[in-house]
Amino acid sequence: MGIAQLQLIDQKSVLFSKEEINPFGDIKVERPRPETLIVKHSKIFESTLSNIFPSKQEETRIQNARLIMGEDVKHLSDEDLEVFLTEFQYLIDCWLDEYEKQVFNNKTLKEIIKEG
Repeated sequence: MGIAQLQLIDQKSVLFSKEEINPFGDIKVERPRPETLIVKHSKIFESTLSNIFPSKQEETRIQNARLIMGEDVKHLSDEDLEVFLTEFQYLIDCWLDEYEKQVFNNKTLKEIIKEG
């Protein structure tokens, strides 16, 4: 396609067209609408930002853990502390489930509530 032909293309119709402009004409390629692309890229951008900059809740969890544990966790990085907190929460959940099963005929409270 020559430069003169490209200049004739209305850019507005190209931008909002559902089909890709193809100089061969026999192949039609569907392309996403601009609105779809904007939403998709916005979600990717938000996800990237949330990975780089933790939310207020995540900061508060780390800060609370540091306040409660004091000098014992002073040497740990935020990432290591987060791993330890997650592992500790998992253990607490498992222990609580085991205790509930002992008390409630081999069922957890969640299971009993779902049955009710």
